[in-house]
Amino acid sequence: MKALEFSPDRGLHLREKPLPSPYPGGLLIKVTAAAICGSDLRIIRGEKEAVPGVVLGHEVTGVVEEAIPPLEGYRPGDAVVIFPSLFCKTCTYCRRGLTNLC
Repeated sequence: MKALEFSPDRGLHLREKPLPSPYPGGLLIKVTAAAICGSDLRIIRGEKEAVPGVVLGHEVTGVVEEAIPPLEGYRPGDAVVIFPSLFCKTCTYCRRGLTNLC
């Protein structure tokens, strides 16, 4: 698979990476589109630290290639959108449904 890697000393490079193996209860998704966002731009500009080789473009759409049990509700060929944020579910923003601000 191809991935856009960033390194502060070498910039952006499109690299061939090994295809990940899905874990139990996970999905293997073929990415059909990916975009960079504000956090990626801050990394590129040097305003936010990131480990060398970080893969940018976490806003993703794709198609399910494989659904691993015990996950239910997804089948190969299903279109999916990735929600790339982790949130705490307890802060004021999360309690108001504004998880993107957590």
